[in-house]
Amino acid sequence: MRRTSPVYSAFALLTLMVFVTACSSLPGLRVLTGEESDETLTERAVESVDWVMADKTDRTDPSLIEAGTRIENANQFVDVIEIRPGIDPNTNQSLFVVNMLFRPPRTANTLQGEIERLEAIRRSIEIVWQGTVLESEGSQILVVRLYTTGEIVTLDNGNSVFGALTLDTRIDRSLALSYMQDVRNLETFVDLILNGALSYTSPEQLVLYEGTPNHPMFMYPTIQTTNRDPG
Repeated sequence: MRRTSPVYSAFALLTLMVFVTACSSLPGLRVLTGEESDETLTERAVESVDWVMADKTDRTDPSLIEAGTRIENANQFVDVIEIRPGIDPNTNQSLFVVNMLFRPPRTANTLQGEIERLEAIRRSIEIVWQGTVLESEGSQILVVRLYTTGEIVTLDNGNSVFGALTLDTRIDRSLALSYMQDVRNLETFVDLILNGALSYTSPEQLVLYEGTPNHPMFMYPTIQTTNRDPG
């Protein structure tokens, strides 16, 4: 079992502070860290987006629906939109993808508050890794995307909700499973990012959800979509 020394803890905290500061420069993570509101995203989206309705289907494997429900039951801050296997068209690697709406907890605008919000992100991602062990079997890469939400008023549909990508994470499934069997905390999670095991990126421009939702959404009844999000 891994043990963390006081010296390492101080270094990791310093790294984390730098990491949080860097995150603040990215539009997606500004929402997760509380620096940019849903209203700001809405204003930007209304200025630049033509809205298209996303459709739900009833053809999803029931085990995937159950996995999505387990994730939601274990985490009050997320609502699973889409959960399914797929293929990365660029690398031809097999993926297991979970797209979720994420509402971070309300915390103080301090370093401790930032750490608490990052802890909520970490736990949200780890719950997906742990909760889809059986369903993701056979996939090479686990993809977890977090979206924030905004609301606009349209002439055709009245009040409509959209999802804006805030965070795209990717990790080799075998590395995720190995990580889940060891000590897990914010320091070890940041280690995954720093050593390149976990791809952890926020878009530099507004990217809205455009997929096929296949899990019942309880947080929001509808989602408007545009700007096709990457595979």
